[in-house]
Amino acid sequence: MPEKIKYLERRDRAKGTVWVCNPSDYAKEHVEASYEQFKTREEAVEHCKMIARALEEFERTREKQKKLDRETVDALFHFYTQHKAFKLKSANTQRTYRFLYKTVAHLRIGQANIPFGQMLARGVDAEMADKVYDTVRESYSVHRANGVCKILRRIWFTGRRGFLSANSVNPFAMMGLTETPPRVVLWEPDQVAAFIAKSDEMGLPSVGTLALMCYDLCQRPGDMRKMAWKHYNDGVFTFVQEKTKAEVYVEASPRLEERLEGLERSADGPIVLCETTGRPYDNRLYSKYAAKIRSAAGLPDTLQLRDLRRTGATELAEAGCTEDELRSVTGHMSRNVLNVYVRPTKKLASRAMNKRFG
Repeated sequence: MPEKIKYLERRDRAKGTVWVCNPSDYAKEHVEASYEQFKTREEAVEHCKMIARALEEFERTREKQKKLDRETVDALFHFYTQHKAFKLKSANTQRTYRFLYKTVAHLRIGQANIPFGQMLARGVDAEMADKVYDTVRESYSVHRANGVCKILRRIWFTGRRGFLSANSVNPFAMMGLTETPPRVVLWEPDQVAAFIAKSDEMGLPSVGTLALMCYDLCQRPGDMRKMAWKHYNDGVFTFVQEKTKAEVYVEASPRLEERLEGLERSADGPIVLCETTGRPYDNRLYSKYAAKIRSAAGLPDTLQLRDLRRTGATELAEAGCTEDELRSVTGHMSRNVLNVYVRPTKKLASRAMNKRFG
């Protein structure tokens, strides 16, 4: 019995028998094979075998590439996102991590001819880690480079639990990153008042309410824009911070209580609703409107709503609050982290001297 040849077919025609190579659609697509007709079986067999060999080589190459794709930095990041180390983080932190990784994944590092995300994770060493830092710093900023390398350090650390070898060296550990100074921008009370007044004047009182909540409650804009009426009872806000999962119980100031009294309430609905959409703000929209209000009020471009939390915490310190009292309001678990938010001021220095010599 003659050997069965793949793609070989015999066709009986009126003028005699011909032999054809009739490859599959898969072979046509991947090795550019085509239908061919031959006068002798030997010619047809040779052509069919040539296509079969080409297809086998294609399959070997593709399987090798698939294996390499499963070992890239992109694959390592995907592994990290499926791990509890990532899944237990807040939605906001997860978005930040994805953003920072995306920053570097598409960059070509040094003389590499492929993006960083397509490199083999096992091939990234300490020298490459330094080049990653330098490339991100030059393309963006020192702050972004620090953030990217800190995230990559976490990714590589987690990768040793199933993706990389357990004894592999973390190339992003002990990099000696240059820390950027913490943000020190503070609002003046009259600037807060001007911002809120202008938001009311422009028909965007919701942004003014959001600003006052951040300022008086010393909280992050993300938590305040998601605050629901169910979290506010008898003049007290009770909620869990999204970033730190800290439980916070803080009284509303008299002026905040007065502003909230004029708002329409619903059992589970949000306190702050955008006038133009009728829905809660997302991060981009409230930032956009805040920038318009700030400009219209003639306030410095450096002022951001996130600075109101720091401003409020600093004013609490100036009023004589202890660190523990401050942490109970801001939700900070660590005194060291709290120090980043409470900025030194002349009033604090004066209070310290009065306590010593007064």
